[in-house]
Amino acid sequence: MINNKLLGLFLICLLTWTNLKAQEQSLPVGSFIGDSIQMGQEVSYVLSFEHPSSMEVFFPDSTYDYSPYEYVSHQAFPTRSEGGISKDSVVYTLTTFEMDSVLELALPAIVVNKKGVDEMVYPEKDGLFYQAVLTDTTTVSPENIRSNTQQVHVAQSFNYLLWGSILFGVILLLGLLLVFMWPTIQRWNQKRKLRKEYALFREHFKVSGALDHKQLEIQVKNWKVFLGKLMHQPVQSYTTKEMALLIDNEELHTALRSLDRVVYAGKGTEEMEQSLQVLDTYATQTFETKLREVSNE
Repeated sequence: MINNKLLGLFLICLLTWTNLKAQEQSLPVGSFIGDSIQMGQEVSYVLSFEHPSSMEVFFPDSTYDYSPYEYVSHQAFPTRSEGGISKDSVVYTLTTFEMDSVLELALPAIVVNKKGVDEMVYPEKDGLFYQAVLTDTTTVSPENIRSNTQQVHVAQSFNYLLWGSILFGVILLLGLLLVFMWPTIQRWNQKRKLRKEYALFREHFKVSGALDHKQLEIQVKNWKVFLGKLMHQPVQSYTTKEMALLIDNEELHTALRSLDRVVYAGKGTEEMEQSLQVLDTYATQTFETKLREVSNE
């Protein structure tokens, strides 16, 4: 009888210890709603974390680096607690202007340990497939498919020494050519990327036309994203005042302040198109300057 009681007590202690260890080692759960994304499309990313109620936890805010995505907004939900376990959840709204085939993300839960130091606890990565917008398709009609049954003569011998020497010479020549041409190739590749980014900017940034507050806000965000890539600065997260410290251009500052009034106060809409034109001109000038710098390297 005593042995049975001791065995029961031991099993209870073992289950309690296992449960506590599982709680200590639990990870956040982060996942996208959906499986694909198009350029500029907004998607939702859900992050939740179950943890002991005594643990202090918070999630990333707008200052966090969400690469390859861009932060739009987030909605946090009240903490739910039961039996000493709490669950915190937040839904992020994100977008992207990258064109990789798969765009992965793992946002952490930030835990304050007993020493008061922040620790990042990451979930498993989740990703979305990039879905390009196809504007044209080409089909092959059966009339254009023809069979070819003509016999082809196959040589019975092959001069390995001759063709091996030719192949070696070609590889050596290409290697020498690559060594001397590498700086030129790098400059060409940089200019190609710059022109590609500029083409995407021109496609999405519109100066004229009727825009509501949300559309205007997206226009300014697209402009900041493009300018940030040219300047290698996180411009998309800068306020108008911070932009004034970074860029010495009073006309640009006036245009940004005017657009802020339209977005946040609904005032000055008659100056909106002129202000967007100032942003467009500055972006083009910055692009052309960067292109000349790459060409002269």
